[in-house]
Amino acid sequence: MFGLELTIPLLGLIVFLVNVIPAFMPPTWIVLAYFYITKGGDPLMLAVFGALFSTLGRLVLAKWSGPLVSRLLTKPMKKNAEFAHEKFSKNPFASFFFTFLYALSPFPSNAIFMIAGTAKIRLVPIVFGFFIGRIISYFALLHLSLFAVGFVNSGLSFEDPLVWAIDILGIILTIAFFMIDWTKFLGKEDSKK
Repeated sequence: MFGLELTIPLLGLIVFLVNVIPAFMPPTWIVLAYFYITKGGDPLMLAVFGALFSTLGRLVLAKWSGPLVSRLLTKPMKKNAEFAHEKFSKNPFASFFFTFLYALSPFPSNAIFMIAGTAKIRLVPIVFGFFIGRIISYFALLHLSLFAVGFVNSGLSFEDPLVWAIDILGIILTIAFFMIDWTKFLGKEDSKK
């Protein structure tokens, strides 16, 4: 992979960078599966290691994307971000639970952290939900990695339009989140105060 001898420190750096860069990066579980298949090791320790560096990368993405993305938002989009901030700030368990469930999937999480950073949603519950969910999903995917890597190698590659479509869909969902008038969609009881 990348023409380099993949060591544990290099793996941590790659996983971190894959999660800081907001789009068009390989899924973290594929990077971990590659390491697991080529180097072996304890899948639980590798899952915890991967989840730790993935979480750190997503945390940096949230912190960096907030100021950058908020400059691009229109007034209605900023109003939606403020509404999301209020809703999720009132119920940190909902943030934790939603992120935990989402992190159990192999789907990209960049949009969640970009939205959280831009809306200035409290990151602690999101980070913990993501970390715990990713440990479980990475562990499961590492056990299935021989099958999964074989499938990905035979069916999906960076040149595959489906890979690009998934990343573009993530970008569209991030933009759509800020375009929805959440006060109308979820109710105006908080906006009347």
